[in-house]
Amino acid sequence: MIDLDRFKAVNDQWLHPFGDKVLREVAVLIRNSVRDHDFSARYGGEEFAVLLPRTHLVNALHVARRIIRSIGAHSFVVEGARDPATGAPPVVPVTGSCGVAAFPGPDVASPEQLVGRADEALFRAKDAGRNRIWAYQGQFYEDAPARVAP
Repeated sequence: MIDLDRFKAVNDQWLHPFGDKVLREVAVLIRNSVRDHDFSARYGGEEFAVLLPRTHLVNALHVARRIIRSIGAHSFVVEGARDPATGAPPVVPVTGSCGVAAFPGPDVASPEQLVGRADEALFRAKDAGRNRIWAYQGQFYEDAPARVAP
């Protein structure tokens, strides 16, 4: 599960058409970060779900890091606007948080439990400061390498 951090502020400052552009660009970044047979979709609002069939949790964390770093490194450009200081189009920073779980796994015996554990891990990533990855494998823990700058 991936959620864009403080996305309401993006919509409030730059309006919904730009927010929609950000969502479309993030969808492309996610799609470019996974394999052809993986599945990614918008889950609701500014949240995305990614399914990685036959992928161990360790490898899923590698994919999560790649996605979160690609979002943070991407230039989200506001077309049609100009920064008064530079005259260039503004570039809006966007970050994401991620929750990862594996099926089957400890306390994950159904698709509903998988979504629940990943969602709880995502909540913990947001609560810990955003722009982070948390995982569940019998217990919740922060994926420390995710804090490395892009």
